[in-house]
Amino acid sequence: MLLQRDGSTVMEPFLYPARNLHLLIRKLTVALASLPLLLTYSTPAQADSNAELWTKLKAGGYVLLLQHAMGLTANQQPSGVAPEACGAQDELSEQGQLEAKKLADALSLHKVSVDRVLACHDCRCIQTAGIVFGRAEPWSVIDDADDDTSTSAQKTEALREAVRRWSSSENLALISHRSNYQRAFGAQPGVADMGVADMLVIEPLGDGGFRLLGRLRPD
Repeated sequence: MLLQRDGSTVMEPFLYPARNLHLLIRKLTVALASLPLLLTYSTPAQADSNAELWTKLKAGGYVLLLQHAMGLTANQQPSGVAPEACGAQDELSEQGQLEAKKLADALSLHKVSVDRVLACHDCRCIQTAGIVFGRAEPWSVIDDADDDTSTSAQKTEALREAVRRWSSSENLALISHRSNYQRAFGAQPGVADMGVADMLVIEPLGDGGFRLLGRLRPD
């Protein structure tokens, strides 16, 4: 409080010592200067993981499990056309074609070479393979599961065996449906939440085993 001449009092103004004020300004300057760095440094760890996966794929010897890109929705499907006819209800939508093109561009950018391209007979899978790799070899093993349980089990084991036995300086690409991958490799993270045009990277271990390294998205 300050005493006035008339005997009244007023609140004393807050006086920050000059030395402390200078220190406060320095701290604020440092904090503000570091803020952009903090914002740009908070990149998800997935970015580093993706870079490592692309490096591995460039070296070759891995198996790529792709889910087909987005197909036509129910209201886009033409009527009166057989489901098995390519270019009918099983074909890719425009969005799906863009997704496949993005993945093709990413593979090209990272110089990933692929030896064999095996695809489910479903038109969406054949078309996805065509856009991404420029070719496709239909393989019934990765078609949708049959009603016959024993046949489905044989297909699942054949898929697992193909992954186990892959040994090449290049990569193997499979294009099918998430449900088929789940049956073969379990509903583990990365498989269970696999989206359209997603790609899983699997490493054959050479001892009859394999492991899932991660997932790459077209965007």
